[in-house]
Amino acid sequence: MGHRSFANVLVHLVWATSHRQPILTSEHDAWLARELSRKGFGAGGQVFAIGIASDHVHMAVRLGVTTPMSELLQRVKGTSSRLWNLTRSPRLTWQDGYWAESIRPEDLRGLCGYLGTQRQHHRSDGVLEGWMTRFDEPCPEEL
Repeated sequence: MGHRSFANVLVHLVWATSHRQPILTSEHDAWLARELSRKGFGAGGQVFAIGIASDHVHMAVRLGVTTPMSELLQRVKGTSSRLWNLTRSPRLTWQDGYWAESIRPEDLRGLCGYLGTQRQHHRSDGVLEGWMTRFDEPCPEEL
């Protein structure tokens, strides 16, 4: 008898354009979101939402039981930049690395709403994302 595995590993992922260049214009949002979702699904993930700002991308995703997060991101970033550069300009390259944080299932709806407002959220200059400042927080004592 076959055994099926299930995992509910929800992750908020963020990655940026090379040198944080603001080349992701809103006219390309639908195309980029579609390609990122398609590639995320192809890599074994279930993409719930994508938020695009001029210099970075957010993704809420459930990881597949056999898909390492780094592999999913490598495929999503690599394929999207390759396809972009075949049909669009300016040239798109992603920074190395990414930021990731686990999501509680009860927080997924709120995160998806937040990701849908990235353009509006970043209209004002100097807005720091929570994920950009968390690296300065001390580790909890219980670790």
